[in-house]
Amino acid sequence: MKALSDFRHVVKVACVYLSGVIGAGFVTGREVYVYFGKFGANGYIGIAVASVLFILTAVRLLAVIEKYDCRSMSDVTEAMFGRRAGKFVCMANALFLYCMYIVISAGAGELICSLTGTRRVTSMLAVSGVCIFFLFIGFGGIAAVCSVAAPITAVIMLAAVILPGKAESGTAGPVAASEGGFLWAVMAAVYVGYNVLVLISVMPRIKNDIKNQKTARLGGASGAIMVSCLLFAVNYGMNMTAGIGGDSDMPLAEAAAGRGEVFGAVMYGAVLVTMILSASANISNCGELIGRHINIKERTAGTVLAAVGGLFSLAGFGPLMDIFYTFFGFLGVILIFPLVFTKK
Repeated sequence: MKALSDFRHVVKVACVYLSGVIGAGFVTGREVYVYFGKFGANGYIGIAVASVLFILTAVRLLAVIEKYDCRSMSDVTEAMFGRRAGKFVCMANALFLYCMYIVISAGAGELICSLTGTRRVTSMLAVSGVCIFFLFIGFGGIAAVCSVAAPITAVIMLAAVILPGKAESGTAGPVAASEGGFLWAVMAAVYVGYNVLVLISVMPRIKNDIKNQKTARLGGASGAIMVSCLLFAVNYGMNMTAGIGGDSDMPLAEAAAGRGEVFGAVMYGAVLVTMILSASANISNCGELIGRHINIKERTAGTVLAAVGGLFSLAGFGPLMDIFYTFFGFLGVILIFPLVFTKK
C-alpha cells in the first residue's frame, strides 16, 4: 500500500510539474517555434541542452522543497539564497508571474474574441472573471485540475502535429536554421530560465504531495523527462509540417484546424483551458506572495491584481510574450547555477 501511495504522489508531482511548463506559450506552439523550431537542426541540440537543465533543476528544486519544508515561493528563495537576496528574487519573480498573467489573459481573450466574435474588452473581462473564480476555489483545486488536464493536453498537442491534414499541403521537411551563431544555445537556456521561475512558485504549493526525497527526485525527474519528450515531438512535428510557425501567435492550434473542424475545436478548447488555468495559477501565486507581505488575504490581493491586469492585457498576446518571457528568462538563467551547483 505504501508503494502504491508513493507512486501516486510521484505521478501527481510529475503531472503538476508538466502543467507548470505546458502553459499558454507552449500549447499554442509559438514558444516551441520561437525558442527551438526556427533554428532548424540546431533547435534539436537546444532541446537536448534544455532537457539536461530541466532534469537537473527539477531534481534539485524538489529536493530543496522537501528538505526545508518549503510551502511558498518565498520559502524556496530564502532557503536557496538567504533572507535578503531571497526576498529580492522573490519579488522579481512575483513581477514575472504578474506579467505572465497579463500575457496569458491577453491570449485567452484574443482566442475567445476570434472564436465567438465578442468584443475584445468583453472577452478580457470574461477571462479575468474566470480567474477570480478559480482564486476562490484555491490553489489546491487549480493544481488538481492541472494535474489531470496537462497529460490530456500533451496528447492533443502530439495529435496536432502527427495526424495528417490540410496543414501538410506543400513541401514539408526539416526547416533550415534561420538564425546564425550560438543564439540557439542562449534561447534554450532562457527557455529553461523562465520556466524555473514558474516552477519555483508552483511546486512548493503542493508540498503535501512531496512526501520524501525519493518522491521529490523521482517526481521532478519524471516531470522533466515528460517535458523533454513533448518538446522534441512537437518541434519535430512542426518542422516536418509545411506552413507551421512563422509569425503566427498560435501555429499549433492553426495546424490542428487543418485536421478538420472537430479536431480544430478540440485543440482550441485545450489551448483556452490551458491558458485560463495558467493565468489562474499565476495570479494565485502572485496574490499569495503580495497578500503575505501586506497582510491581506490571497483572494483579496489576487482579485485586485486580476482586475487591473485585465486592462494591461489589451496590449496583445504575441508581442507581450516575446518581451516578458525573454527578459525574465535571463533572471531565471542566473538562478539555475546556484540551484544546481550549490549544496543545500
